Amino acid sequence: MEIVYWYILFAITTSATAVYELYVPVMRALEEANEENTVIEYKYISYFVFIVFTLGLAPLMLFPCIIPSFGERFRIALIKSLS
Repeated sequence: MEIVYWYILFAITTSATAVYELYVPVMRALEEANEENTVIEYKYISYFVFIVFTLGLAPLMLFPCIIPSFGERFRIALIKSLS
């Protein structure tokens, strides 16, 4: 049971880091582009969905948070897919 608690702690910290390191810069870049975008229109829902996504896939989101080149590629791909 202790392993579950450690994994939950790991998932929450990875999710918080992913939002701060990966998703917030993407949202800022999309807002600066001044495009009509449903992601910008429903900003809080998109944050919620990203947090739930990263909670479920925390081990996969760890590398883009830690390794800068992976993070940059992830942000570029996310900007392209959301715009």
